[in-house]
Amino acid sequence: DMWAARTAPFTAAGLDLVDPPAGGEGLDVGCGPGDTTAAPAERLAPGRARGVDFAPEMVERAQGRFGERADLVFGVDDAEHLSLPDASVDVLTCSFGLMY
Repeated sequence: DMWAARTAPFTAAGLDLVDPPAGGEGLDVGCGPGDTTAAPAERLAPGRARGVDFAPEMVERAQGRFGERADLVFGVDDAEHLSLPDASVDVLTCSFGLMY
């Protein structure tokens, strides 16, 4: 939670630049515990955001924290070989996945 609070202004600034469309679909690659997926979901309303992470433990943590939200979906996936079809989302974010 501390890390999410510290990085929230940067996440917001990045989302300002991409301007997610209302009702759109978002993808957050390397979602970790879900905070970076929740931010675009709020901008996409009434759409949704999907968070994917290579680590099942991170996905479980994200589901535990945000599982009650219908606008968020989490799953295990590999950033180098995503299971989603090309061009299936309106906005893609990757806040922390590149360093791993």
